[in-house]
Amino acid sequence: MRGNNLPTIDLENMHKFSQDGKVWDVDNLPEGFVIKANINFSKSDMNKLPDLSRVSVIGDFYCEECQNLTTLQGSPREVIGDFYCSDCYNLTTLKGASQKVGGDFCCAVCTNLKTLEGAPQKVGRDFGCPYCKKLTSLEGAPRKVRNFYCGFCIRLKSLKGCPEYAEYLECGGCENIRSFKDAPRNLYQPSISEINHEIQLKQATEHVKKQKEKLMAKLNGQPNLQKVATKVIDTKAFNTVAVEIAKAKFLINRK
Repeated sequence: MRGNNLPTIDLENMHKFSQDGKVWDVDNLPEGFVIKANINFSKSDMNKLPDLSRVSVIGDFYCEECQNLTTLQGSPREVIGDFYCSDCYNLTTLKGASQKVGGDFCCAVCTNLKTLEGAPQKVGRDFGCPYCKKLTSLEGAPRKVRNFYCGFCIRLKSLKGCPEYAEYLECGGCENIRSFKDAPRNLYQPSISEINHEIQLKQATEHVKKQKEKLMAKLNGQPNLQKVATKVIDTKAFNTVAVEIAKAKFLINRK
């Protein structure tokens, strides 16, 4: 669908589609059958997928905006193209998803998803789970992807469980993440600086504030020294340098 020229099987023709000179029904396919088409069940009111767990799909598989869908059980055994199940607000688990996806896998804006358990373990290109606001863990993500997107998952507190290998990581808006020590190993340096800036700045500013409070506490009972110290640590120049040093400290500690 996105860039391929394959035919599409949808709700209207799923029980009567043509392939290799024959007419087939998705509910009655032999084990090991290869569907030479895209499948698009998006925006349907189905509460479960047809059982395609014994077949493979050469094209893309879409079940986006299926608001009654609570599980991905029945997904194809393998999808050579992309797998998109975004905006399924009642989807609570990825269990049942295709375990091999040759293109992208995306479950963005699945707002009731709490874990990535059941996610495909082999993804050929990008993996995206941004705006999953109840997601508390990245455990279950595949080990290796090209790019990994988990931005604005506001309940995430760490990157534990994210892919071990990825060229790019986007986690902007994950305001509760405090450490990057579990970030993918082979990130390109430009993307590290880009994604870390927002959180590093917040971490560094908080760190400097705490250190200033500790310093002032040590000077209790020494009003003259407190007065001098206050003049220094409240200057813009001091705070700018201190924050930059703290940012560098957090970047080094992520490795």
